[in-house]
Amino acid sequence: MKKFFVMVICIFVCVSLASCAVKSDTYEIETTMTESTQETTTAAETNTAAENSDATTTTEETTTAAKKQFTFTVPSGSEVTVNGEVLDLETASSAEIPELIEYAAQYVDDIPEFVTVTAGFDTDNLTVSGTDINGNDLVFTNDGNSYSGVSSASQEFIDEVSERVSAGLSAWGLHFINCDDARPYVHYDSELYGMIFGSADYDWINNTFYNYETITSTNYSTFEISNYVTFGSECFAVDVKYKLDVEFQDSSRHDDNQQLDATMVWIPEGDTWSIFDVTYKPEYKEYPSYEGVEFISLNEKTYTGTLIEVSDPSKVSVGVIDDLGSTTGLKIKELMEQYNSEGVNVIAATNGGDFVDEGTYIYTGTPLGLVISDGEIVYADAGNDASYRIAGFTYDNKMIMGEYTANEALEMGVRDAIYCEYTTGPFLIENGQVRDDIPASSSYGCGKNARTAIGQKEDGTILLLCVNGRQSNSLGATIEDLADIMLEYGAVNAVTMDGGSSSQMGAKYADGSYEYINNPFTPAFGPRACPTFWIVKE
Repeated sequence: MKKFFVMVICIFVCVSLASCAVKSDTYEIETTMTESTQETTTAAETNTAAENSDATTTTEETTTAAKKQFTFTVPSGSEVTVNGEVLDLETASSAEIPELIEYAAQYVDDIPEFVTVTAGFDTDNLTVSGTDINGNDLVFTNDGNSYSGVSSASQEFIDEVSERVSAGLSAWGLHFINCDDARPYVHYDSELYGMIFGSADYDWINNTFYNYETITSTNYSTFEISNYVTFGSECFAVDVKYKLDVEFQDSSRHDDNQQLDATMVWIPEGDTWSIFDVTYKPEYKEYPSYEGVEFISLNEKTYTGTLIEVSDPSKVSVGVIDDLGSTTGLKIKELMEQYNSEGVNVIAATNGGDFVDEGTYIYTGTPLGLVISDGEIVYADAGNDASYRIAGFTYDNKMIMGEYTANEALEMGVRDAIYCEYTTGPFLIENGQVRDDIPASSSYGCGKNARTAIGQKEDGTILLLCVNGRQSNSLGATIEDLADIMLEYGAVNAVTMDGGSSSQMGAKYADGSYEYINNPFTPAFGPRACPTFWIVKE
């Protein structure tokens, strides 16, 4: 019995110990599971928070990315409203003054400072308005994502200057007929004054080709002055658009080139206002379409014009009148028709080199110097062994320019060439560089004028250039301007042809008609007749 009791007690102790061990292990397991659960929960919460944060950031970035950025440039001190909300200009940075008045700003003192700021909006459709520091409304122009504002003139200011402006712009339109009437309205210190009145012969040129005595009437069929804007108290600009109709004793003649769409800048001169600068609005033309031939419209500050790029240089050659050396040349449309009648399809052309000019409006068919056309010496006024300053193309379609005898030119493989006068046909670009000896714009005959030039790009493409001049809507280009244009369009070699009233460019249209694609300044007697041309064959 005693033995049995001892055994029961031993069993009880073992069971109790086992139970304690199990409880201990269970506790440890539960503790471990609780810590793991806490860690898992914490990590999940962290990941969720991070995802939420990333989602918020992504949303913010998406929202920011959706906003389109716009730039606003206005006079300092302005208040600008965009879609009903005032634009914050506190962070605005300094900006350049408008290009329109850069030149005038050199002569007046109180041009306001301009500032620019960039802001984002959810829409492309912006309604922009504002006032300057004096409370004048701002007039905005929009160029893509950029808005530029300038100060509109008060009605009081417009009333004060409108009579002077109207009279001045009316005289400006007529200044190619009578320079003296326009002289009091053009600022003496301006470049314009020198362009129009700087040459003692300019008035003679105008009279020669306009011939006052042949005019029967002049009338502005359109005359609009609008959009007065001010730049401080010493500078304002105004848009002008007019069309001047000129009738002649010869009822078949009519000048439709005297028209203008421009912005004129005025500054004080003495106790009144005078025209100081002009910027033309772009002029676009309808050109024909030919494979490998591109017509480019030029619209610069003081001139308009056309540039023709011909990718195949073999299509460009010298065209001459049939009766070369005669007393009368041909106008460019007549020259193109001549070649067409001979079975040669000429699709474009410009005038060529100088010729014997017997004065006034009598043009001869006698060229100066040497002319080579399609590999043949067709004119050499001093003989084949004399030296001539020429420009042209070889049979391998490379442009040459230099002094050669006629025989030397043929030996070099020259297929087409025209004589270039030192004064009226200076070389412009040689081997990709503007020549050091091109005459300055102050030299006689080298100021703003109608111009013609020819050049070649590195890839062989030929450039034919014609700039309008001596007209209200295109004062013309200087020799330096010609070099800049040709260089801009990639010419590695370029020369000037005869300019002024000889400058003309024509093209053949789809209906078979030949039309001028420049505006020759020879209104009284029609475009000038010439003996030589550069022609483009189809």
